[in-house]
Amino acid sequence: MLDPSARAEFDRHYRVVLMLYGGLLASILVYPGIGYLIGRNLSASVNAATYEGISGICYILAAVIIVIIFCVRKWLIPSSAGFVAGPAEISGLISKYRTGNILVFVLSELISLLGLVLCLLGGAFSHLIRFTLASLALMAILYPKRIE
Repeated sequence: MLDPSARAEFDRHYRVVLMLYGGLLASILVYPGIGYLIGRNLSASVNAATYEGISGICYILAAVIIVIIFCVRKWLIPSSAGFVAGPAEISGLISKYRTGNILVFVLSELISLLGLVLCLLGGAFSHLIRFTLASLALMAILYPKRIE
């Protein structure tokens, strides 16, 4: 589908996307360790009623972020059919591909960060595990596809 020069440009951007994917995935895997090591030494910094409110807000925010991720993926990341465009449009499509993928990966990591915040506020470690599993599931679903 892509001519050799466009293929080379896409491969370069694809490698950058994969490196960022790996780095963000590694950071998601580190958060439970941070939460466990630091969180076990912290006492609850907010009262129970406030924590329940913050917890609810974080769960709602995570759900909104998931919806945003799938909208961004649909609107910003071009499909394989989009790369049939002319040579002048290929560079823009490749840029959208890279930007869209990076954005959805960062938003996926943000969900795990919400869990870390809840854990460090003195909450249960189980919140961090739930948010981290959601982030990991999203990262698995959103693995960057190679355009052939």
